[in-house]
Amino acid sequence: MKEFPRWQRYLIFASVLLFLPILYSTRAYATKYFNETYAPLVVTVLDPTKDALLPEVTQLRIAEYAAGQFSAYAIVSNPNLVLHLRTGNYKVSFFDGGNSLMHETKGQLYLLAGKDKYLVVSRIPVKTKPAKMSVEFSSLSWVKTNSIRDIDFAKQPTSIHNELDPIRTVVDGGFLNTSGFDLPNVSVQVILKDAQGYIKTISERHESSVEPKEQRTFRILYPGLFASPGTKAEVILDTNPFEAE
Repeated sequence: MKEFPRWQRYLIFASVLLFLPILYSTRAYATKYFNETYAPLVVTVLDPTKDALLPEVTQLRIAEYAAGQFSAYAIVSNPNLVLHLRTGNYKVSFFDGGNSLMHETKGQLYLLAGKDKYLVVSRIPVKTKPAKMSVEFSSLSWVKTNSIRDIDFAKQPTSIHNELDPIRTVVDGGFLNTSGFDLPNVSVQVILKDAQGYIKTISERHESSVEPKEQRTFRILYPGLFASPGTKAEVILDTNPFEAE
């Protein structure tokens, strides 16, 4: 095998020695440029929930729909346009005129991106009407995804009638789970409106373990209320699509 002349071997060796510093300096510059330019973007993409806005609460109302019978509701909105609230805890507190706590109720909710819903306390177990209410949130779990299960219901006709012994208004209705999913929990909210469309009260009950294509009926009672002519009941059905199986 033919060997290179000695002067050529020295030239190749010297060239390698000169090239190594250039290689390491170029690599160091490229690493620094990536860290300063792209690393922050990578962190933002991997953790889009760190800047999530808290749910907004509006239209808080405490209603005395019958003598000594109180309910409350508020509208809760998700101001985030790309983040869904997968699950979270809420606490509704009621206070008297002296700002003393009268009652608290707790629960869980979800909110799709950019959507809102009613947060309902069907009955407040107090003897006098609270002066004000507040809503607090905790343990909020946000998620960014475009894969949301499409769940729909078929509502049955709703009827309203009054009873005299005891005096109360009764709302009967039903629904069909038209989806192919098992639903651990279905919220049934009934909004009672007078003939002018004013909301008298909102009540809520929950149906558990609703199977695909299963039909359920419900009855909601309003003790002490005698609904006036023209009263209408609007039904809102809701379920957390992240829990559907």
